[in-house]
Amino acid sequence: MDYRAEELKDSNASDWEQTNQNNIDGTLFHTLRWKQTLERSFGFKAHYFLIYRNNRPVALCPFYQRTMRGFLGLVSLPDAAVNPYDHLIVTDKDSLPLTRILRKCVDIARIHDLSFVAFGVREDLAWRFLRLGVPLHFAGGNMILDLDENPPDRIWRQFSRKLRKGIRRFDRQGYVLDEVSSTDDLEKFYRFYQTNLNRIGANPHPVRHFEELMRAYSGRSPPELMWTLLRRNEEVAGGLLSLLCHAKRTMYMRYLSLNRAIPAGYTPSYYLDWHAVRKASELGCRIVNFGGTSPDPDDVRRRMKAKFGCRYEKRYMAILPSSTPFKFAYYARRFLAGDGFRGVFRWNNFLKKRASTALN
Repeated sequence: MDYRAEELKDSNASDWEQTNQNNIDGTLFHTLRWKQTLERSFGFKAHYFLIYRNNRPVALCPFYQRTMRGFLGLVSLPDAAVNPYDHLIVTDKDSLPLTRILRKCVDIARIHDLSFVAFGVREDLAWRFLRLGVPLHFAGGNMILDLDENPPDRIWRQFSRKLRKGIRRFDRQGYVLDEVSSTDDLEKFYRFYQTNLNRIGANPHPVRHFEELMRAYSGRSPPELMWTLLRRNEEVAGGLLSLLCHAKRTMYMRYLSLNRAIPAGYTPSYYLDWHAVRKASELGCRIVNFGGTSPDPDDVRRRMKAKFGCRYEKRYMAILPSSTPFKFAYYARRFLAGDGFRGVFRWNNFLKKRASTALN
């Protein structure tokens, strides 16, 4: 079987989009429109590749050139705060095809004189990589709501009386949800988003990212961007930006804006999340991704999301060395971190066992 890698170009762009759309692991964040949004927002240097087997695409590799502890390498959809899903799209997950695909990724890095390849691994596929001897690192996770299992009516009944009262309070006090549709509204959203992230010690994205989101996803039918401000006259209580992928029947809650100066007793995040869940159901979505969340069950945001019936979806990362200096530095760090020698060389040993197999 002939395996080859092709850099993304106009002639194979349709192969990319069709493979992503038809694969169960495909997401909005693997689309080429999202690639353009990332490049225009952050200036990331992209290296998108398709891997073919006998002229049929078998893997999509959305890589970006990034550094890790001084080494330059390929990272799939970097920055979990922007991309909740950073896995490769693989059509055939059997051991031998998967091994050849990973080998091709390492070859791509070497061709570009890069030191490593890093990509996300879905929780349900982690065992396949471990069976191949690929070491995995826990990389956080997302809170996922399945609306087939927990429709809005059931969620509302499961809320405590106090929580239902807190959500209704905004309506009773004259707050309304407005769509963000102007530069002035965007600036108000961004001001409280930026203040909120600075307060919790996180780095806010540049305002141009939100400008690109509005440019790329607003004003479409059916809607692909749900961006709201909760306010009463000129007072803004908060806002929420969500993206919708109708092909996957999924809503992704992405960015929360909160005014922490509003009176005690008001919890706008619950109101905003509840409205988004109801809207997702109305639009025919099956899954609502509440975004990246701490693995700590006692984390405040995780407990809030759990009240909606969300489950925690773990994410892992695989790191494959493609240069000798990075390999020694990476293995030394793992050894000093307490891994010992066990498993450190499993990936290399596995490849040696496959050395007799032609990896074209």
